[in-house]
Amino acid sequence: MLSIFKKLKFRNHFTVLASILSLIYLSLSFTTTKKDKPYTDLYFDSKTNFTASMDDLKNYIMEGNLSDQEVLSNIKIIIIRCRHFLKTMDFWWRYYEPIAYKKINGPLLVEWENEIFEKHEKPYKREGFGLSLALMYLEDKNITKDSLLHLIESAIKTIGCFFF
Repeated sequence: MLSIFKKLKFRNHFTVLASILSLIYLSLSFTTTKKDKPYTDLYFDSKTNFTASMDDLKNYIMEGNLSDQEVLSNIKIIIIRCRHFLKTMDFWWRYYEPIAYKKINGPLLVEWENEIFEKHEKPYKREGFGLSLALMYLEDKNITKDSLLHLIESAIKTIGCFFF
């Protein structure tokens, strides 16, 4: 009987030791990782640079004379650069944050809509704000600075709300 008790006592210590080691292993495996990884640094730097480029666009619109064709062409170039930077900055924004992406870039064109409806009719005005709508707005004849700034400022506010 004494030998059975010693075996149970040894097994009991082994079970306690194994459970303590597994708890230590689990606690170490689920600790927070360092946030200073190269990808996260690149990600946050690119978001900061994108916000700065959007602010530069806003300042250029505020300072520029919209009746000058050269200023309008420069604004178009800056908007195209901002859209390109947005698309290359983070591929996953379109899929993880589609609402925010739509508010920043504007509503995207639907191919079948263009093929069916806009072949025989004039393209309809899309509602909302964002870079693509600002680019479409620059094609109008009567461009006001306030309307153009509203499209850009709303996109800038969305960047601040969703991504910082």
